[in-house]
Amino acid sequence: MAYQISDECIKCGACAEECPVSAISEGDDKYVIDADVCVECGACEATDNRAHGQSEGKYVGFGVLDRLDLRNWVKYTVNRFGSNIKIFLHGISMGGATVLMASSIMPKNVRGIIADCGFTSVDEIFEYVLKRDYHLPRFPIIYLTNIMSKIRAGYGYKDVNTAAEIAKSDIPVLFIHGENDEFVPLWMTMKNYSYCKAYKELYIVKDSEHAESHYIDKKAYESRMLAFVDKLSK
Repeated sequence: MAYQISDECIKCGACAEECPVSAISEGDDKYVIDADVCVECGACEATDNRAHGQSEGKYVGFGVLDRLDLRNWVKYTVNRFGSNIKIFLHGISMGGATVLMASSIMPKNVRGIIADCGFTSVDEIFEYVLKRDYHLPRFPIIYLTNIMSKIRAGYGYKDVNTAAEIAKSDIPVLFIHGENDEFVPLWMTMKNYSYCKAYKELYIVKDSEHAESHYIDKKAYESRMLAFVDKLSK
């Protein structure tokens, strides 16, 4: 069965660029895959985080649990398409945090990570939003919801720290963030960037708010992303 592109498609065209048999083309609302041409090579593979899209799961993992799912997806891809396959991870917002949290547990097939507006930790992003939107302190809400999360969802807010995991990884990272992002503030990417000891690049998109960087400057965004992939694929 041929791969399918979900309705979450942002029409960036990255999948079409990677397709070795030109099975992907731009449709009216999203890119589409010609089932008669698709060879299921996995070059365009994309996954939904748990409790999102077509993936199973009752509770959102905020990257803490999702990073383990991502590792399994990578292992599946390597087993299916061979040990010589080169893999790049790309995530936006919580997806950006997820790929960074997973950086310390990835096999050598992962050649690079592209993290767009990822947060530093579940604890810090929750505290930031609580203060920004509701003008409330950490106590008692963060403490109470943290306990509830451990009981019901199986993880605590401090179980995995994005910045700490980056510091343990040697995978190159392209950090992207919108200059005017007020949901996940720019300082979080700058903190993540400072903890990264591997090869790294930083791309700040002017006039972009949260998760808007690709829409604001599509040409430059794709150029930076593809240049990063090309450099590390050699």
